[in-house]
Order: sequence, then C-alpha cells, then structure tokens
Amino acid sequence: MLTTHILFMRGAATYSPASFQQALLQAISAHTPECIAVVTQKDLRIIYINEPGARLFGYKHPSSFINKTISSLKVSPLSPNELRKIKQTIQKKAVFIDEVKYKDEKGVTFWGRLQVNGFVAGDEKCYLVQIKKIDRAKFTEENQVKETEAAEIELKQLLKREKELSLLKTRFISTASHEFRTPLSTILSSAYLLQKYVTTEDQPKRDKHIERIASSVNMLIDILNDFLSVSKIEEGKIDPKFVVFNFADNINDVIAEIRPVLKKGQEIIFTCRGKKEVWLDPSMLRHIVMNLLSNAIKFSPVNAIIKVEAAKKNNLLTLTITDNGIGISKQDQQHLFERFFRGANAANIQGTGLGLHIVKKYAELMSGNIQCESELENGTSFKLSFRLSTHNNTALTGKH
Repeated sequence: MLTTHILFMRGAATYSPASFQQALLQAISAHTPECIAVVTQKDLRIIYINEPGARLFGYKHPSSFINKTISSLKVSPLSPNELRKIKQTIQKKAVFIDEVKYKDEKGVTFWGRLQVNGFVAGDEKCYLVQIKKIDRAKFTEENQVKETEAAEIELKQLLKREKELSLLKTRFISTASHEFRTPLSTILSSAYLLQKYVTTEDQPKRDKHIERIASSVNMLIDILNDFLSVSKIEEGKIDPKFVVFNFADNINDVIAEIRPVLKKGQEIIFTCRGKKEVWLDPSMLRHIVMNLLSNAIKFSPVNAIIKVEAAKKNNLLTLTITDNGIGISKQDQQHLFERFFRGANAANIQGTGLGLHIVKKYAELMSGNIQCESELENGTSFKLSFRLSTHNNTALTGKH
C-alpha cells in the first residue's frame, strides 16, 4: 500500500510540516492535467477529485461529486467481473489499466484511459484513480496500423517458411528417387540373376548376389532411418536418454562394425586420453561416430589413414575424426549442416545430404557442438565438444 512522506532539510534539522505537505499535494493535484480521484474500495464513493477531473466531466467545481460513485461516471456501471479484475490486480500490488467509455454531465461520451492504484488513508482502504482522455479513433487507428504491420511480418515469415518447405519437398523427392534407384536396381538385377544359378556349382555366385541384395536392403533401411530421424527431430520427438557408459568402448564397437566396408589399404587409428566414463546418450554418440566414419571412408582414397582422437579433461569431452579425402570448399562449409545439402565435389557420390544435419542436431541435443576444418584435396576434420555438467560428474562419482 502507498504511504507518502514529504521531508525537507533546513540546516541540521529535519521537518515534516503537515501544512506544507497538504499544500504541495494540492498543488500537484490541481496542476496535473489528468483527472485524479480518491475512491473508497468499499462502496466506490468519490471522496476527492481534483479540478481538472471535475472539468473533464463537465462540472465547475469538485464539490459537485459529493455522493457520486466512480461507477456512475461510466456509460455502463462497473460489472462484478470488472471489479474482480481490479481487486485481483491491486492484491498483486500491480497497477490496473484499462480503456473505458465515460459520459460527462451533459451526457456526452468520451474514451478515457483508466489507471487504478491501491492505498490506505488512515483506516480507509482506497483506490487512487487517474483518468486521461484519449482519442479513441486515433488510438484504434494506431493499433490497427500496428496490427497490420505485425500481420504483414507474420505473413512474410509464413510465405518464407512455405517456400522453404516447398524447396525441401523438392529436394526430398529428388534425393529419395536418386538414392533409392541404386539399391533397388541392385536388388532387381541380383534377384533376376539368382534365377539363372540353379546348380550346386553356382552356389558361390548365388551367395554373392544374396550378399548384394542384403547390402542394398541395409542401404535402403539407412536412407529411410535418416528421413525418419530428420522428421522426428523437426517435430521435437527425440530426447536424449542419458546414462553412464564407457565412450571408448562405444567408439571401438562402431569401428569394429564399420571395418568391413573399409576400402583397400584404409586404416582407422583410434586414440583416447583421460577417463572413459561419460553421462551422454550412447545411441546418439554411436550414430554420430558411425556417420562421420562412413563419410571419412567414402570420401577418402584407398590406403588412407583415418584418425579418431578422443579426450576427456575435467568437464569437457572432445572427439575429432580426421581423414585425407577430397575435402570441402569454404563456400560449401557454410551450408554443410543444412538438410539435403551436398557439396559441389560430392554430387556423384552416394548420399542423402541428411547425415551431417542429423549429427549436428544430435550433438546439440546432448549440449554439444561440432566444427569443421577442411581444404579441397587436403582432407577434412570434424571436432565435437561436449560440455559435461556438474550433474554429470555427480552421476559418475556418486557424490552428492
């Protein structure tokens, strides 16, 4: 509630003269162009109104407001719902503000901006009411302009989003048709050739084509999984499942799984420093490493060395995968993590353009980030950093 003290200094003495306080308040009230009134909370009776307020409602003197209520000044009386809103606002020690239609002594209506504060005068709970006349038409026009501008901005954003979705749809159809064509053609041709190998001596040939079919089916599954992963990420349906696990074992398992697809003479060298236990999502980390290693193998020549370096120090886990492949231009690096993006020098190499987008999103979901360093024909290095929180350390050490 509001309590007012007016103090002034004279030499070393401090005074609070009631006469000066009253005179000052009257001067402020009389020279304020807005209507200022004091109203009892109990029955909304006006116990004070300044002269500008009296003139606002067409009266010559404030005494004309004796026995009037603030509600009687409105075109329609305050409803129970309006009173409840005012009381609730005041109870929160906030200021109630509204735009209200009033009528003056001659019945002429006008719009005013109402502002209500609560305070205590002696034993009486009161409202301090301020009313400022406003040009409703001008105010409405300004609001309409603002609303129109906001609508235009929203429409532009929606059109931009629609354009992006249309482009993504086109890229999706193009990518899907291109990526599905190769494995489906392989499955079809191998299935056709299997019909021709009917003797026992043809078993090695049958095995070869069965392996090609299985490999192509797995390729299709990987492509579909990428599409589904992107869809779930965009819809916010993927959440990390954090557990304590040995990240070095996790990476070694991925290397063992991917080793059969290495090109002739290619080698993966894995080094690890620091403690091995982390609090992350092992499935997401596995997907990240699998994707980056697959790219390193795909874009590197035969006999190439692929390095995987991991280190955990204090609350930071870093993982770097480096290859000696075809590299990525500076221009392409700016779009590297966008959906369906393919580098100019990778157009003829199989891929959906979704892998690195998913990698980045998975890293971010685990409070990590990814950076790329690359030069054309000089290889590529991806560095992941995961900032492990205090909660992670608690889970690892068991200390609380």
